[in-house]
Amino acid sequence: MRQVLPSKSLPSVPWQARHADSDYGVSDEPDWRQVDWASHLHRAQVGPDSVNYVDMGEGEGNPVVFVHGLGGQWQNFLETLPRIAQELRSSTASTVMPQSRCSA
Repeated sequence: MRQVLPSKSLPSVPWQARHADSDYGVSDEPDWRQVDWASHLHRAQVGPDSVNYVDMGEGEGNPVVFVHGLGGQWQNFLETLPRIAQELRSSTASTVMPQSRCSA
């Protein structure tokens, strides 16, 4: 039988990148630590829920939509989004926030 070991770590937030060691992610281009995440972060109302999403990239192709697992957030894709956005129209990851947790 498979055993699931849930993580006790909270999801990362973009500003924690400032605390990463200088060699963390240096092989990644573009460097996700240099992205102005606030300029790409948006919120949409979908029914009674508020959805946070990141939109990056340009072009005419269909966007790539990343869907995180249970308990995840768009920050799960901090390193992936800038790289995919270099080649494709858009990279989007979302976090659904139940209405009761959203501020108006």
